[in-house]
Amino acid sequence: MKDDKKEKSEQRYMERIRLIKDRVVNTRPEMDLENAKIMTESFKETAGEPLCIRKAKAFRRQCRENGKDLGSGIDRGVFGNDNEATNEIAGEMFTFISNEIESYRSKF
Repeated sequence: MKDDKKEKSEQRYMERIRLIKDRVVNTRPEMDLENAKIMTESFKETAGEPLCIRKAKAFRRQCRENGKDLGSGIDRGVFGNDNEATNEIAGEMFTFISNEIESYRSKF
C-alpha cells in the first residue's frame, strides 16, 4: 500500500517537473521595450548606488509605471486577484528578492 502511494506521488512529482520544463523550453522569450526604457532610466538615476539597491528601485519603478500597485497587496500578503497572472508576478518578485538577498549576502 505504501509503495503504491509513494509511486503515485513520484509520478505526480515527475509530471509537474515535465510540465514546468515544457513551459520553460517552449516559451518564446519576449522583450518589453517600455520596461527596458524604465529600467535604463532608473539605472541612470541610481548610478553609484549598490547594484542590489539599483535593481530594487528599478523593479519598484517598473511596477509603479506599469500600474501594478503592489504595496497594499504586500502588506496583506496578497497580490491582487488569485489568478495565474498575479501568481506569476508574486513568483517573479519572490525570485527577484531572493536573488538580491543572496547577492547581497555573498558580498559580505
